[in-house]
Amino acid sequence: MNKYKKGFTPEEAALIAVGFERHSSLKAIEDDINALQNDSRALEKYFPADEQLHVNIEQKEDFIRSVVNELVIEARNIKDALSSEVLLAYENERGNTERTTTLKIYLTQFINSKNRTVCTLSTQLTKASLAKWFEEQDEEQKSEKFKSPTNLPRLNRFKDAYIAEHAALISVGLENYQTIDSAYDSLEYQDEQLIEAKRLAEFAGENMELDIDECLSVTVINKALDVKEALIEELELVMQWDNYYLEGMDLCELGIGPEEGKPSRETDIVILKKVMTDDSCIDFDRTLISKKSIAIWLWNNAEVDYAKNILPNIEAVIQDMIKSENTKSYDHTMNTEKKTARRIRTPESTLLDSLGLMAWLLSKKSNRFQNGEKPNASQIKKAVEDIVIGLDLNNDPDNQLMLSNLNKDIQLSLKQLESRFKL
Repeated sequence: MNKYKKGFTPEEAALIAVGFERHSSLKAIEDDINALQNDSRALEKYFPADEQLHVNIEQKEDFIRSVVNELVIEARNIKDALSSEVLLAYENERGNTERTTTLKIYLTQFINSKNRTVCTLSTQLTKASLAKWFEEQDEEQKSEKFKSPTNLPRLNRFKDAYIAEHAALISVGLENYQTIDSAYDSLEYQDEQLIEAKRLAEFAGENMELDIDECLSVTVINKALDVKEALIEELELVMQWDNYYLEGMDLCELGIGPEEGKPSRETDIVILKKVMTDDSCIDFDRTLISKKSIAIWLWNNAEVDYAKNILPNIEAVIQDMIKSENTKSYDHTMNTEKKTARRIRTPESTLLDSLGLMAWLLSKKSNRFQNGEKPNASQIKKAVEDIVIGLDLNNDPDNQLMLSNLNKDIQLSLKQLESRFKL
């Protein structure tokens, strides 16, 4: 039975409450148990997984049989009690009775649509109201089974390393969830609650108090999934680098060049603890990744906010690494955290020359970018500004492309080139 359904009949709620959620019919369970009364081993499939057997071997069979029979009786009693409450809940919604109940109807089913006779067996009750109803009966353990799956411990943001899934959740702001699946389940439950609240407001004039996680959405959860999958790819790349360096000596002995078998690119990701599977392969889902390297990787992929969620002082870290003399080193064989934020490897003077050459190239393609025999720096700057506006590249006030001095830089680059050849 899907415990994340939008509503539960009295029978479904009773089965979930006593731990029979894998079954859909109480009558079928009763018939099966009656047929298995003399086979305690077969009855064990109905025995609660969290129940402890504090009896000796001689008493075990009788104990299992007794507990299972008691659960069936309890499920029957809960089902009957909820069925009676369904009618009361229905009358409450219409203000036809002074008696009240915590239970709220999610979906009403009628035996006879003309007479509006309620079918208590098929009418569904809301998950939240079932949780409150069991609380009122001092059945906290049963109540928990109907509460939002968001009641999970927060991920620890002070750890030095995370598995890929936890890093992904923290980066997008979903540290309240242990898994991406639980985030999806919680969103489904939250949507149920919002639908129920709207229904009560429209038909009964009641307002439900909801604890809504504003960060929770399909878009955000899907982004977490994207980050996780990308991190797994980075871990695979780390392993490729490790293998490349470990096999380097053998390749040289075989006469194979050092570039043969080299991974396509580098990675910022650093493994702090490698976890292996039973067949001696790396378990990418459980391997721990350095928190600092995750933040650097997100920063270098233009996910600044996500990087700050992982490491709030990431900006200071990046600045320190830019100043460091070791920013270009990265020891893949030791997998230590020496590689840092990507830096432009081309010298500034060469970049300035390149700017002048591109301006010269533009001037040869269009008269618009010519000023006599030289490139028109002002027109080139204006064309670049038009492109920036057309692509909405300066919509973010905190991340603007600074173009005010572009024409002066072009002029400077042209002067620098004049000493080398005639433009």
